[in-house]
Amino acid sequence: MDTFLRRSKQLLILWTPDYFSRLWCVFELASYLRTHDEKTARFRSVPHFRFYIFVTLCEFAILGAVGVLGEVLPSAASVWFAFTAELLVQVLASIALCFVILYFFVPAKSILAAQLSSLTVASAECSWTGDKRMLSSIIEGWYGSDQEFERSVRTTFSQSWSRQHILVVEALGLVASPYVNVLFPHLAGVLSLYSVYHADPNVLPVYVYVRDILIVLILLACRTPLVLGLCFQVADFVRDRRLTALVVTAFCCIYHLVLYIFTRGIMFSLSDPGRSTFGVPEPYRWSSVAIAFIAIALTYTVNVGCSRVFGCFRQLLR
Repeated sequence: MDTFLRRSKQLLILWTPDYFSRLWCVFELASYLRTHDEKTARFRSVPHFRFYIFVTLCEFAILGAVGVLGEVLPSAASVWFAFTAELLVQVLASIALCFVILYFFVPAKSILAAQLSSLTVASAECSWTGDKRMLSSIIEGWYGSDQEFERSVRTTFSQSWSRQHILVVEALGLVASPYVNVLFPHLAGVLSLYSVYHADPNVLPVYVYVRDILIVLILLACRTPLVLGLCFQVADFVRDRRLTALVVTAFCCIYHLVLYIFTRGIMFSLSDPGRSTFGVPEPYRWSSVAIAFIAIALTYTVNVGCSRVFGCFRQLLR
């Protein structure tokens, strides 16, 4: 193992809560860090990726349910009922996402951070006593003592993990994939149907539909990363799950209300470009472009650059 790891350029650790309780796993980390910079070792939490897959499947299911809802409900007689039902589905999905993050995702990340900051070689178990003595002596020979290796992990590697982005790039692509797979085919459908509906005076120019669909794609793709980052930052600052859930729930309601009003609910009228929907009239709806950029900026901030801001607030409160 040591020879293989010494020749490796990067170490990818698929972490589970019992990872550091196994001495061979601790030895793997010690062997790699002996000859490599800690920045080349990456942790990927298995519980987190299970969460990403679960959210992605749920998003596909929600999009399918909303699509069916838009087909079965009368488009002209009950437009307000249809939009209320569609908006409610999306808001409830976001609130459910918030609670899953608070009660499953946040604790998993906290467990890993705690394990990195309190790692001890002596607490790691091995099924064979002889292997435990051998591995402990090898680690001691590499680092001078078990305590020196533990100190190295605590002072460098745990800090690196704490600076890691809340949502990794691979997960971002995964949770955004449902909206890409659904909205881009609908965009092609709108462009093809426009040749049929363009003579209708109620139909807006084609660029309006293209703009609205792209903005909806951005806002929906940002939703999960934004809720995820916001839950982490607020939970870290407030330390009260109920208050955190209240703050994020209010944010989700406002977020979806803005999404529907400024994009004219275009997501649920893609099959009929002439469908009448409520919203901000043209040309003021161009302000939704700014909202899309704000959503991207907020998503980046809460997932990457918001920790310093909340840290400053905590220092001021003390």
